[in-house]
Amino acid sequence: MDKNKYDKLDIYKLDVLQEVGNIGAGNAATALSKMLNAKINVTIPNVRVLDFEEISDALGGSNIIAIGVSIDLIDEMHGRLLQIFQKSFVEKILNNFYHKQVEDLKNLDEMDQSVISEVGNITTAAYANALSVLSGMRINITPPKQYTDEVGKLLHIPSAEIDEYGGSVLFIDVNFSIEEQEFKSNMILELDLKSLTYLFNNLGVPH
Repeated sequence: MDKNKYDKLDIYKLDVLQEVGNIGAGNAATALSKMLNAKINVTIPNVRVLDFEEISDALGGSNIIAIGVSIDLIDEMHGRLLQIFQKSFVEKILNNFYHKQVEDLKNLDEMDQSVISEVGNITTAAYANALSVLSGMRINITPPKQYTDEVGKLLHIPSAEIDEYGGSVLFIDVNFSIEEQEFKSNMILELDLKSLTYLFNNLGVPH
């Protein structure tokens, strides 16, 4: 597998990563349902290989303000999970705990940010656990870091744990239905070259 690691994935490998998305999204929905004490359904995730510009477009444009919650994957797998929260989803989450009208994501108070950080910690951990269960690899995660900025800037959050190989990453697009209201949840996964190779080796996927 060369440095253009994601661009070279065939349909079979993407199907394997789709299963990571399926399990991760299901785990995340279950955890969120318990946390919010609300019924949550989730669609089958759409896993795509996109570059940063394409992800910006998929999220509504590089200038859209959003919240990113980022964790690094460490131990036997190195990489990063970045979840993007847009305003409507943030407002719904917060209003499951207390009344809050969100006018500007940059003006959230300390309590608001704490709630979103905890939600991001739960959901990203669910995806990391899915990777660990499927691959049999030992994966630990760093504490979540939260950023509020334009989408184009969030996508370039640095990580000390991975090597950069171009601008393509795995974009996991999920729809959550919370009390019959539908919201998009976008998870971005980037693994370093060695981790991606080990993942497919452990799953018995030829490459």
